[in-house]
This record gives sequence, structure tokens and C-alpha cells, in this order.
Amino acid sequence: MLTPYSAYARALDATEYSYQTVADANWVAGAFELSRRRENVSCGKDITIMMINFLIVFIALVALVVALIYAGV
Repeated sequence: MLTPYSAYARALDATEYSYQTVADANWVAGAFELSRRRENVSCGKDITIMMINFLIVFIALVALVVALIYAGV
């Protein structure tokens, strides 16, 4: 059985990437559907897009909380 640890260990043994690089690649791979991934787009751009999406959602939640506070809820 392939555990997450053994998958990381195999990736680290097979490449010269750092643990953080492999972990970031795993995170991006899980965040984007296979059909949305592009070979010519760097992992850094994918991470930037994910952070922008996160910030948009965060700002929307903050706006909702502020609206609820002003509404007296």
C-alpha cells in the first residue's frame, strides 16, 4: 500500500527537489482538476491563482460578517 509518506519519500529519492517543493506540487495537483492543468504553467502561477481565489473567498466572508454585525444579527 502506498502511504502519503512513502510517496513523498519516493519522490524525494527520485528527484533533487526539496520536501517543500514536492509538498507544494502535491497541494497544487490536488487543488486543480487534471483537465485544468497545463504543462507550460509553472507551479508558482498555480499557487498564486489559488491564493487569489482564497483571498476572494476570505474577503467575501469578512464582508458577510460585517453586514451581519451592522444588521444586528
